[in-house]
Amino acid sequence: MADVFLSYARVDKEFVQLLDRGLRKLARDTWVDWEKLRPAEEWMAAIYSAIESAQAFVFIISPDSIASEVCHRELAHAVEHNKRLIPVVCREVSATTVPPALRSLNWIFFLNGDQFKTSLQRLVSAVDTDLAWVRMHTRLLTRAIEWKENDRRESLLLRGDDLAAAEQALADSGDKEPVPTRLQRAYVQASRDKASHDAQQRELAARLDGELEAAKRVQLGTFPSPTVFSDEKRFTLFAHTEPAREVGGDLYDFFRLDDDRLMLFIGDVSGKGLPSSLFAAASKALIKSAALRHGGNVAAVMQEANQEIARDNSESLFVTLLAGILDARSGQFEYCNAGFEPAYLLPGKERPVSRLLGANGPPLCVIDDFRYEAGCYQMRPGEKLCLLTDGVVEAMNSGGLTYGRARLETLLVGLRRATGPSEVGEAIHRDVTRFTAGAESVDDATILILCWH
Repeated sequence: MADVFLSYARVDKEFVQLLDRGLRKLARDTWVDWEKLRPAEEWMAAIYSAIESAQAFVFIISPDSIASEVCHRELAHAVEHNKRLIPVVCREVSATTVPPALRSLNWIFFLNGDQFKTSLQRLVSAVDTDLAWVRMHTRLLTRAIEWKENDRRESLLLRGDDLAAAEQALADSGDKEPVPTRLQRAYVQASRDKASHDAQQRELAARLDGELEAAKRVQLGTFPSPTVFSDEKRFTLFAHTEPAREVGGDLYDFFRLDDDRLMLFIGDVSGKGLPSSLFAAASKALIKSAALRHGGNVAAVMQEANQEIARDNSESLFVTLLAGILDARSGQFEYCNAGFEPAYLLPGKERPVSRLLGANGPPLCVIDDFRYEAGCYQMRPGEKLCLLTDGVVEAMNSGGLTYGRARLETLLVGLRRATGPSEVGEAIHRDVTRFTAGAESVDDATILILCWH
């Protein structure tokens, strides 16, 4: 960015070279076409760009420059962009022949060689007048032109301190020369409009984040804690859920049907985020309501839940679910599986880890009036039933690798001698967390573990 653009006629080149050397000695950078134009460069475009980026436009007045078409084009471009115009007279001309944009300005005369140094100081003084404003004017002009030439791209707008400085400079410009152009004002206004819009969006996002965080607390607060059964000696539970986003579509619940029977279920709603979480909350309430009505018939619970949840399902979501009833006296576990991952059985001692298979049906809300059938499994003392949503095995690390069923099953084999469900659940959660190493979650992950004593 030059301090001065020198517009002149070729006949006056000797004088312009003298002026150029004088300005450079006074630490003022100049733009002159004999040294700034590159070979094969589109010369007029380069000249226009140099005019736009210079702090001041110095027109060397002489009979030849007044008659020069190129000099007139340069002057017109400077006038169009409200550049600071400084007329310098190197040879006598009639004032009536001088372009109107220069005619009314104070001319600086270099006619007498003895006065060259004095005239040069006047020129430098004119260049430096309100220099901070002139520099801001130039900076705004070059950026505004770039913005206009790139279809007013938002990424080129001013932001933060740059915008604040530009607005303050425009407010303080008053009657200073050069006056702001219409394009500069439009550019600054567009920048302010974008900044205001972005601020509103950030405020809305912050408000939404706060509401979602509150929704997360509410949702997590609806899940029971195993501590409600702290006095129960016949069984113990572990439960943990982590939504992939602020709220999630996993659900679980456990509650007594009577003094001796425990109802539990775990499920996963299709999709993610707020819609899934709302559907999960409604599904959880409807399943529990059906369970409390139907008592010990888990198949009837599934059939009624399927009908009720599907009743108002405009988004065509579905729920994979595993529900079961434990008889705490005998260890008998009656269950139904609606498209859910079969549970793992950790029998303890030297027996192998196995899966709770059978009693399968489609996810809820897939087939109307489907008749689910229950299965029955006799738990052994100390045996643990491990129920996991697919977000556990599908957890992904930063390299794109999933945690996987093989890794999980290897871990479970090593946990067969675990003393309680908390030891198993915490080990699974710890191992998945170590594997993902802070990578963003792609799905909700829930762990529910039941141990019958």
